[in-house]
Amino acid sequence: MEQQLAEYMMRFAKFEFFLMRVDPGFVQKNKENRVTGVQWDMLANEVEKVFPWATFDFDNSGFAIFKDQPPQYLIIREDHSLDWDGDADPVDDWSKLLTKSFAQFRNNIAHGSKGNPPRPFTHGRTPVFLAAGHNLMNFLTAGLFDGWYWDEELHYE
Repeated sequence: MEQQLAEYMMRFAKFEFFLMRVDPGFVQKNKENRVTGVQWDMLANEVEKVFPWATFDFDNSGFAIFKDQPPQYLIIREDHSLDWDGDADPVDDWSKLLTKSFAQFRNNIAHGSKGNPPRPFTHGRTPVFLAAGHNLMNFLTAGLFDGWYWDEELHYE
């Protein structure tokens, strides 16, 4: 599983960089103009124009889990221990799907160990989220950017 998570993170990083490179409107920055990530709401606006949420077929998308069962998030309890939690807010638009689910899953991998503390109801979800994340990246690049190639090998020399 660790290798799959590492590969996903590398691919997600390439995807984020591709988005920021293809459209400066997708760049989120701080007051010093330092890039802090992707402006997911701007991407959501573009997705909505091409694939209206109200009529989109999530059942056959390969990434319905992001809509139907959003990932949890890390919290710190009153006793200062870390724990996983979630909320009942529905994922009912592209912005929430990209931020609350897709980007949150990436954050969970980067900043947390999904196995600690273990939760029985989450067992088996990580591989499903991984597949859904790959499917969503492929869908977005094919649907919005005419399949521009973005997943090239990195060269460090």
